[in-house]
Amino acid sequence: MSANLAYFDEPPKCWTIHGYYKFRKKQSDFSGIFHKEHSWLKTNLEIIANNKENYFNEEQVNRAQMMLRNLKNQMSDPNVAVFWNEIDHERELKIAQYEGRLQSVKVTTDGVLNAIRTTNAIHQHNLSSLLPAGYSPTVGVKSDERTARPDSSPEYTPSTRLDSSFGYTPSTRLDSSSEYVPS
Repeated sequence: MSANLAYFDEPPKCWTIHGYYKFRKKQSDFSGIFHKEHSWLKTNLEIIANNKENYFNEEQVNRAQMMLRNLKNQMSDPNVAVFWNEIDHERELKIAQYEGRLQSVKVTTDGVLNAIRTTNAIHQHNLSSLLPAGYSPTVGVKSDERTARPDSSPEYTPSTRLDSSFGYTPSTRLDSSSEYVPS
């Protein structure tokens, strides 16, 4: 992050370390990480305190220098300590919420996977009842795995008619090349 001196547009007597952190929390680029925010505050205060471009007045420079000295002991300020404890607590709550959501997604995914396995087993059973004796169906999760294989006959091909009454045609295959068009 480059220098963001927006907080320091206020009169210097209003500047506080706690006030800076509260201001930063409202910013879209607030990290919520102490050492990053501390580093950015320190950088901003050093820019003001060094005043290399004579942009800041004497009161601003003096206040920035005083705040730089206080940075070392900032956690002894109860307001700063409470602020960062609240940030940590909020982060822990978010983590717990995300863990709960992940668990919910896992349960849902497991349920869908079980439903797919059950559906495949039902389809395999249904396919077995349609095929002539000696052929066993294999129904997989991927569409290119859904084929019927003979148990013993080497002449079997998916285009073989099952019997004259069934009316099997290539357009009723069980692979992804046939499209279902609802009527």
